[in-house]
Amino acid sequence: MGLGDEADGNVNGPMHSSALCSGAMSSATELGWAENSGVAFQKLTASVKRALAGRPPPVRIIEAGCGRRWALGDLGTEIHVTGIDLDPEALRLRVEQRKDLDVAIHGDLMDVELPAGGYDMVFSSWVLEHLEHPDTALDRFFSWLHPGGLVVVIFPDRNTAKGFATRMSPFFVHVWYYRWLLGRPTAGKPGYEPYPTHYGHVVGRKGIAEYCRRHGYRVLDEIAVRVDRSDVGRLTRAVSKVIGWLSFGKLDGEYCDLAIVLQRP
Repeated sequence: MGLGDEADGNVNGPMHSSALCSGAMSSATELGWAENSGVAFQKLTASVKRALAGRPPPVRIIEAGCGRRWALGDLGTEIHVTGIDLDPEALRLRVEQRKDLDVAIHGDLMDVELPAGGYDMVFSSWVLEHLEHPDTALDRFFSWLHPGGLVVVIFPDRNTAKGFATRMSPFFVHVWYYRWLLGRPTAGKPGYEPYPTHYGHVVGRKGIAEYCRRHGYRVLDEIAVRVDRSDVGRLTRAVSKVIGWLSFGKLDGEYCDLAIVLQRP
């Protein structure tokens, strides 16, 4: 996550088996819009429910970079969630406070061993931007799915005004922003965002579109999340608009994040 990214999302828990440029993505999908991250997660949840309809329960899900809480709403079916996170404190808080993971794995997404073709869905929110090789991570996500499985991701677009500001600013500025402008005193402490970012090429609408075309993955839905002060604060919203204006439209100042539902053939 970068400046002003919202990590917690929707606080609704899952049901467990145990406790831009039009056409850039796919001619089959139309870019949807959400006024803020809360609305985005509501729309994303509805999209995932449609895509999962008819699958026998429990739906097996990997939450890649699970953090402290589940961000989607109720998917309307019995699910079995395997959560993976590199931050041991965030994982501990998730296990002890939320108690909503069926399996909890402390490990790196780039080397954790999971059965190929063993899952229905991989869900990852605000994680790809933190990885040095996000395209390799996506390769691993798809390898864990059986045919027809879903990869559901939300990430900040590197080619927006906000994405540019995050990429160009040092990490200590991100921590300062979270603590003093967003009012989060735990920011940067173990278990709490922000985390350092890398913003590989695939972390953007253009990059993810190229990745999907190259591998033949289907785009079921994509939602652009507007820069809203309820998510990022008034300053980031204003700065995004200024940067977008100064870039003569090359950097979009209207939206910041993308939520996408992808399907393996």
